[in-house]
Amino acid sequence: MSRVKKRVKDRYAVLMVTRDATPDEIRRAHRLLARASHPDGWPGEGLPPHLRNLFHSVQEAYEVLRDEKMRAAHDRELGIAAQPTTRPAVCSSRLDLLA
Repeated sequence: MSRVKKRVKDRYAVLMVTRDATPDEIRRAHRLLARASHPDGWPGEGLPPHLRNLFHSVQEAYEVLRDEKMRAAHDRELGIAAQPTTRPAVCSSRLDLLA
């Protein structure tokens, strides 16, 4: 019998931060994306179709990454070694991806 590897959702990618992002960088990324994708922020025609699930994905990613134990478990699922890197932690503009 063959084993099928479960695909793990990369919550770092959802928040557009690197895997060594600090808690403050994760919090800032969450706030920016949550405000941009919140359904209440799109009066009139409502939330564009490509953003319908983004708000929920952003919330879910933040819930996992803000908690140290849940973040460590997520890192293990992704197969990330617990060692720091020297890469920059957050890209400067996320709203370009929402357009």
